[in-house]
Amino acid sequence: MDTYDVIAKLIELVGLFSEKLDARKKELGIIEFSDAERYALNLLVKSTSPFEVTELANSLRQEFTEIYIDEYQDVNALQNSIFEAISRPDNRFMVGDIKQSIYGFRSACPEIFAEMKIFNKKSLL
Repeated sequence: MDTYDVIAKLIELVGLFSEKLDARKKELGIIEFSDAERYALNLLVKSTSPFEVTELANSLRQEFTEIYIDEYQDVNALQNSIFEAISRPDNRFMVGDIKQSIYGFRSACPEIFAEMKIFNKKSLL
């Protein structure tokens, strides 16, 4: 068995485990934090490449006058996509300090905030 076959089997096994875990959680009527994130993303984003939002996200974009998000350095890519889906370029205000990122175990990506900071500085020049 070569490496490709082993990886393919592992992917299949993880997929089966995920299906059974999701079925069990549904049976028990529970979700985890990461499930809530995934469900929200599925409700708000049709496609990530290119980034395309749902009707619900468009509705929320119009409803929210302003969106303030603190501790943005602890946002992960999925959460960032959710915020992008419900905000417009003119109504999202983010605060954070990349040196204080503490949620690496939850896939926090302080680079997301750092890139926005650089982008915003350039746009002010």
